[in-house]
Amino acid sequence: MIGVAVIQDLLSNSTLLKFRIPVRIMNFTPMEKAEAWSFAEQSYEQCFENGSLTTNELADFLCEMEIWTEKDENNYVEGMEDIQTMKVDYYDNYVIPTRRDLIKAAIVKKMAILSEAYSNKSYLYEYTCEAARDEAYGIYLFRKYDGPVSFYRKFITSRLPEEDIRDLCFNHTWRMIWSVCKDPLAIFGLNLNELNDSQLSLLYWSKLYDNIGESTEAPASVVMKDQLAVDGWLIKQSKKRESEDRQNAITTKGGEVFLPASSKKEAKEIMALNTPDAARIIKSRAKDLAGGNSLDERQFSHIKQDVGMKINELSMGGNK
Repeated sequence: MIGVAVIQDLLSNSTLLKFRIPVRIMNFTPMEKAEAWSFAEQSYEQCFENGSLTTNELADFLCEMEIWTEKDENNYVEGMEDIQTMKVDYYDNYVIPTRRDLIKAAIVKKMAILSEAYSNKSYLYEYTCEAARDEAYGIYLFRKYDGPVSFYRKFITSRLPEEDIRDLCFNHTWRMIWSVCKDPLAIFGLNLNELNDSQLSLLYWSKLYDNIGESTEAPASVVMKDQLAVDGWLIKQSKKRESEDRQNAITTKGGEVFLPASSKKEAKEIMALNTPDAARIIKSRAKDLAGGNSLDERQFSHIKQDVGMKINELSMGGNK
């Protein structure tokens, strides 16, 4: 758990670069960052004109050389989707320590495999136009120092990891500051566009954890401090909202919902949206249409059955 020293460092609006003789760099102003980005864009254009590859062109080259193929990309995407599912499972099984620990171990192992595979995709990235642009941005920001590239790289590696930022949200000192006043200007004395990445990340996660805690389906307090479990909760809530949005966005005609499918996989996903009764009706219609028959809507078995039931109901009512 990171402590008060890190909080004070963030409140100082500066970043400490740990060279042999430490150097403290104050937050860059919006003007400095805008000028650096303009210089970086010029460097990108120059590299492009000189024949350097863009990241998209590099991807095509790696595919041609069979270093990172379309199949590798698909496997990577599917692997990341698997991790999302595993995080949801981790959250759902949080109260069962044995099961929870097994899922966590599987997630860590899967992440390590994907990380190693991704190294092939990032192969030669440092020679792309985008990499040159990033380095030019840093060179401009630290142009007043000897060895600006070294300064920029040290600056990048000095950023707090996201895991540490999330832990910091539950630090007692930060919780007191955040609880008293949630105004960035009052906390840091700077506008949002003057804050560094670590400060912005801390504000983002602090606000997000507040929103999670205020949810009607908020996880238990012990779960809130477990990052994997919170990730699982967020993914689960996101999928729930997506499902609700799909249901709200679709239009109906004659009590039926029509959604176009561009592939067999999409068709299967759309079919899964049907209720058991709707699935029964679809199966009944498919049976009636077997052999290429063309039927009027009133001739479908399920329509005849519904009409028959209504007639019986009316008949029963008239006999009372």
